[in-house]
Amino acid sequence: MTIIQPNKNKYSISASLIFVILALILMAIFSIYLYNQNVDMRHSISIGMEQLQSLQEVNAEYKDKIYQILDFKNAETMAKELNLVQEKNPAYLESNSKVLAEKGSL
Repeated sequence: MTIIQPNKNKYSISASLIFVILALILMAIFSIYLYNQNVDMRHSISIGMEQLQSLQEVNAEYKDKIYQILDFKNAETMAKELNLVQEKNPAYLESNSKVLAEKGSL
C-alpha cells in the first residue's frame, strides 16, 4: 500500500527571490539615507545663506561708516576734534631721485 504525504513546504522560496527582496530592502534604506543627507545639506546651505546675508549687511554698514569718516566734508570737524592745526608753510622732505634710483637698481 502506498502512503501519500502532502508536501509540507508549500511556500518554497528560492534563493534568487530572497536576494531580490533583500536588495529592494537595502535600496529602500539607502534611498532614505540619501534623502536625509540631501535635506541636511539643504538646511545647512540655507543657514549659510542667512549668515552670508547678515554678514553682507554688517559689511555694508562698516563700509558706510568708513566712507563717512573718510569723507572730505568731515575732515575739518575731525581735525578740530583731534586738535590738529593746519600748517601754513609746510616743510616737505626732498630727496635726490637720481641717487634713489641708483640705489634701487643695486
